[in-house]
Amino acid sequence: RRVHGLYDLDTEAPRHTLRGHTDWVLCVAWAPSGTKLASACKRGHVNVWSPETGKKLTSRPLEGHKGWITCLQWKPLHLDEECRWLASSSKDTTVKIWDTVRGECKMTLCSHTM
Repeated sequence: RRVHGLYDLDTEAPRHTLRGHTDWVLCVAWAPSGTKLASACKRGHVNVWSPETGKKLTSRPLEGHKGWITCLQWKPLHLDEECRWLASSSKDTTVKIWDTVRGECKMTLCSHTM
C-alpha cells in the first residue's frame, strides 16, 4: 500500500497519514471550499479525503480509468457550493466527471488528446 500524508504547515509535523492507494500518487486537488482533498494514482483510482480527519469520504475508490490519471479538477465553488463534482483526465484519453457524494462516474468524455 502507498501512503501519503497531510502536514501542519506551522509545525511541519504530520497531521494525518492517508492510506488507500495501491500505486504511486500522481496528482492531488483541494476542493475550492477546502473541505475535501482528491488524490489520484498511477493505477487509475481516485480517493476523496477529509483534510480535517484524514478519513476517506467515499466507501471505495472512484474507479474506471484504464490508464494513469494525469489531472484532477473540482468544479468552481460559485457553481458547486457542495464541492460535489470532480473531473479526472487520464492517459487512457478520457475525462471522467465524478459525483463524489454518491461515488459514481456520471459522464465519460472520450478521445481526449494529451
